[in-house]
Amino acid sequence: MDLRVRFRKILLGGLLMLVFMASLVYVIPGRHTYRKARPEQSNAAIETYQEVQQVKWPLTNAQLTVQHTTTANHVSTARDHAEQDQSPAPKEEITSGPQGHLLSKIVLIFAYLRSGSTFTASLFTQLPDSFYVFEPLHALTDAIGKDGVLRYINGSVRHFPYGIEEQPDWLYREAIEHWFRCRLGHLDTASLQDDFHEQYSMKSMKPFLLCVRHKRASNLSAETAIKECLPPTEKKCRDAHLRVFKTIRLSMETVWDLLRLFDNMKVIFLVRDPRGMFVSQGRNYLIKPGKNVAQFQKICTKMNADLNVASRILADGNKNVHLVRYEDIAFNPFTAVEQLYAFIGEPLTNAVKSYVKLSTSLNIKDSCAFCTLRGNSSATATKWRHEIKPIFLRIADKYCRTVYDQLGYYPTLDLSYLRNDSLPLQANTIPLLDNTVIQK
Repeated sequence: MDLRVRFRKILLGGLLMLVFMASLVYVIPGRHTYRKARPEQSNAAIETYQEVQQVKWPLTNAQLTVQHTTTANHVSTARDHAEQDQSPAPKEEITSGPQGHLLSKIVLIFAYLRSGSTFTASLFTQLPDSFYVFEPLHALTDAIGKDGVLRYINGSVRHFPYGIEEQPDWLYREAIEHWFRCRLGHLDTASLQDDFHEQYSMKSMKPFLLCVRHKRASNLSAETAIKECLPPTEKKCRDAHLRVFKTIRLSMETVWDLLRLFDNMKVIFLVRDPRGMFVSQGRNYLIKPGKNVAQFQKICTKMNADLNVASRILADGNKNVHLVRYEDIAFNPFTAVEQLYAFIGEPLTNAVKSYVKLSTSLNIKDSCAFCTLRGNSSATATKWRHEIKPIFLRIADKYCRTVYDQLGYYPTLDLSYLRNDSLPLQANTIPLLDNTVIQK
């Protein structure tokens, strides 16, 4: 009996040993594979996160390449990931900062080519504590059209082999948000070195341009020179009480998105009679030969779209958009400027009043495309009435009648009426604003 018991114990021990050895062969590799799989999954998550970062903050990675054929889908996917996996971008609010002062106000002049936007924007640059950028999206558009690439100071390059899209809203929004937040190091080098800054953004950006040129003369690369010169300009932007930007390249749909993001943002929606814009564009060689009809169609199609969105914004109760006609500023500049300053919540200083008087009542020749000094503002606003040809009046009526109706402009084919400056071509009210009276 003892032998049988011993045999059974030995057999049972052997079976247990076999089970144990089998577990070493089966379980350990399984655990090893699992541990290797987790880093692979983590890397995939990191890559997804980096993809999102590339789109929203292009300078956080060493290389950034966006091909035209995949750009739209790529950005859409990245936005979807951002909404699902990350917290939304923080809002900028008008609250006390670390030093106890209010955060900067953002003033956006939303306008069209030759609509009086340069002068309108200049009204806010007279304040000593302002940071103004003229057409911040200009060089970005030109760089893509000329070279098909955008370059950044960390060496990243984004490729657009077929040029900029017909509706580049995603790219414009990305860039303008960097400007709004004073994240200038995230901008492309063309935007930072735009020649426009030297003439039209002199107080804010000209010192930076001069610094870059000085360092480039010492054989530094453009990227290195920009890196060394940028910090004082970024600080100037952050410390400014007013950050003012004037652009003709955004859509009102994009502006609506930005309004949801920036509580401290005020939008001055500047419009002008499309017939006046058309004549002024032609006078300054801004219309390609043979494109007159297409230009009217382009102007009024965009204006219609923007006005429709603006009406929805206003109907939604948003008080941060102010629609103003250029003609109302030109005919009664002091009243209009008082209204604009009241809208942004700033006092109208004597210095600004003096600037308005100087800029609108001088007897000087109006021969500069983007100057802010105009001999007689009302004469400048009506000059087109003596220049436009009858055929273009008919074209304007065809494509722009809805714009007339929304903004209170009168259509006319009567040349005797048109040439008489004493007869009005706009109503005292803007119908889109539900009969809000424009003070004359």
